[in-house]
Amino acid sequence: DSGAPTFWHNLTGPNVRSNAESDGLQYVGTTLGEIEEHIKQDIPGHYVALMISLPESDIGGDPQAKWPGDYHWARCDDFSASLWSQKDGGDQVTNFDFAGKPITNPAKANWRVNQGPISPQAPGQPVDPGENDNREYVVSYDFYCFMFVPNAEINII
Repeated sequence: DSGAPTFWHNLTGPNVRSNAESDGLQYVGTTLGEIEEHIKQDIPGHYVALMISLPESDIGGDPQAKWPGDYHWARCDDFSASLWSQKDGGDQVTNFDFAGKPITNPAKANWRVNQGPISPQAPGQPVDPGENDNREYVVSYDFYCFMFVPNAEINII
């Protein structure tokens, strides 16, 4: 953490990128071709892809359902930029996107994920048959950019 100001009140791709750059990451571009060009510099490190899920409110027509927004990273696991992995929260590291397909290009992978019920029913409360208590809280992350993490300048803990 670079000590850059928090941006959760204004979560955007440019803000996350700026904070990552403050931590020492380098912007590469938005295409795998730009990574392939960068690889030719032969600098020790690895590549990451940044995906952004912008804040939302009134999800599923529920004015109480709010998504604060989030960001997600995928890591390039080879030098051809064709093998990627990611870790969603407390899950295991995987080389699959959220649809269960191998990640070969994070810009084209599926980053749509079900976060669970919009309004969980309180324990012991009866279900009103007229209410739709099975609505799901589905959010999407959009690819934003590729960045480079140089070995010599960043300590990952």
